[in-house]
Amino acid sequence: MITPPAPFFNSAIDVYSYATDVLLVPDPTKCMAVQSQMKQIASVLASCNNKLALNTYNDILKDSLEAAITSLNAKDITKSQQECLCTIFQQVLALSNDAKIKARLLAAKTPIRLLKALKEDNPKEAGRIIRDLKPVLKQPIIEIILQLSAGCQETERELANEVYNYLKEMKTFSDSFFIETVFSSLLNNEVRRPVCFKLRAINSKNGEVHYEPSFDELTDVPQAPKTKQDNTANFLPTTLLDSEQKKSFVKAFKHIVGKQSQ
Repeated sequence: MITPPAPFFNSAIDVYSYATDVLLVPDPTKCMAVQSQMKQIASVLASCNNKLALNTYNDILKDSLEAAITSLNAKDITKSQQECLCTIFQQVLALSNDAKIKARLLAAKTPIRLLKALKEDNPKEAGRIIRDLKPVLKQPIIEIILQLSAGCQETERELANEVYNYLKEMKTFSDSFFIETVFSSLLNNEVRRPVCFKLRAINSKNGEVHYEPSFDELTDVPQAPKTKQDNTANFLPTTLLDSEQKKSFVKAFKHIVGKQSQ
């Protein structure tokens, strides 16, 4: 394994050096498919290495992403071009787990630009909102939009306005893909935190050390502020009752079902 879980380590390979000296070095002896796979592996490794993530984005992906969005806006995209774009967007999706990369992508209005690039020039004539692109290309783009916008109120507001305008255009036709994949996904979008599964060292009473499965968040992921949670929030998601009314309701509910009120 290139990056085995702690406490194990690969003394022969440094993740940053391996990516920059091997995975990201152009090799004319390898076919394009293999080189694309190597870049994707480097992007995945970069999600847990901030230095690698920044270098990969600044030196490779920044210009490639701009070119990809420009190509995506073109009316006619061949299948081979779509496959190349798919590789780039998959790399961007992996790198967007890094907080600093995510901030830069948001500052560049990437989610809005991608959503507009997916839209048909003439939805009424085409009978759909989302362009007829290969699913393997549309899926990572939509995932990027969801991942970047989650938890960012300004971006969520801009996307909501854009989607609302799209819905108004659907008076004479129906686009089930747009409704099910884009609109519904944005409604249920939540902040997701990538984790790394590992083994945790546990000291037993007799001094022996054993390891148990555990997990940890990847590096440089923004931490949510710790706030006192309302235990009734998930039980009563309604907004018709205020916090005190919800607590009173839960207390009464526990009493009725025979549980001890707290």
